Amino acid sequence: MNSNNPFRNMDSAYQASLNNAYKAAQVRQGSNSMLPEGKYQCAISIFSLKPNANYPDELSLMLGFEVISGDQKGVTAYKFYSINPENLDTLKTDMTKLGIDLTQDITILGEAQTADAILDQIVDITVKHKKRKDKEGFYQNIYINRSIGKASDQFQEVDDDELPFE
Repeated sequence: MNSNNPFRNMDSAYQASLNNAYKAAQVRQGSNSMLPEGKYQCAISIFSLKPNANYPDELSLMLGFEVISGDQKGVTAYKFYSINPENLDTLKTDMTKLGIDLTQDITILGEAQTADAILDQIVDITVKHKKRKDKEGFYQNIYINRSIGKASDQFQEVDDDELPFE
């Protein structure tokens, strides 16, 4: 066994509770599979901006949309953006819908506060499938229809005197 395993430094009772919780955890079916075509309400759960693996001079942005209701609840769909001068229309359209203004400086996209502003937004999306041209199968296109706001903004704090019970 590897002596660098960080689990080995944990309390044995805590390790046991982790093992029990893992055994009881449910496997989400199709957690990263293709969604059926349609409209979904999602929370943006992933924001990843990094160098493009195929084109080192370019960046790629990946957003993950986790379905929050209905039959597909828990499934995450991914949208990728290649950030280069020829492909900025879709990025600008989607960032505008998410309330992110990059018109003064696109490098703001790489700032932590931009990721924080995007993550946990509740959005309505449409999924459409397209047949692959170069090989068999389909891929999915994700279109952001609108942002409803941050998940945390959906709940308002209420003073104790405003509650209908004692």
